[in-house]
Amino acid sequence: MKYFLPGVTILLILTCNKNGINDSLLEDMEAVEGIYTLTSFTHNENACVTGTEILADQEYRYIVLTAQDYSPFGIYLFAQLCENVEECSTVYHQIKSKEMGFMYGEQIASFHTGSASEGFYSKMVTTGMTGNNECSGAHASDIHMNFTGTSFTIDEKISYADTFPVDEEGYCTTDTTLKYLNDCSEMKTYSADFLQSVE
Repeated sequence: MKYFLPGVTILLILTCNKNGINDSLLEDMEAVEGIYTLTSFTHNENACVTGTEILADQEYRYIVLTAQDYSPFGIYLFAQLCENVEECSTVYHQIKSKEMGFMYGEQIASFHTGSASEGFYSKMVTTGMTGNNECSGAHASDIHMNFTGTSFTIDEKISYADTFPVDEEGYCTTDTTLKYLNDCSEMKTYSADFLQSVE
């Protein structure tokens, strides 16, 4: 995947280094870094509840977690799917070097708040594509990651927006997408066990 895609806006939560909060967040994120083996993947395209197990059909069988400090914009824990351990390691080092552009695998989320004990959270908004002065395909994902020992589960709840008009400048925006969102109607769940640290 690429960090910047046409028609995609990620809702970023700006943070500031207040009373060491950011330092603590980065430490929590770095503590869970590593390569994990995907043990389950379920997907329900029709309801916001756990769906059918489809791991056997998936190309990606690993998840790499990588923490990175992008101050002053925030601190993030990236959860990236990858095909094998070598690819996971490549992704990890790309993120650590803040290298932009092409990246192997597929990003699940970039978590921006939370803790290892209480879980991490991300909200991602895709503003859709324009056509005939309308925005279509816009949606938002509320994504939670929770740890149990050295294993974690990621629940992604997806809400879709009705088709809506572009703004005065002809753009599909995050604010307008959120205004037209319906209730959650799709859910993905990833489960994974720790495999190894990244060298």
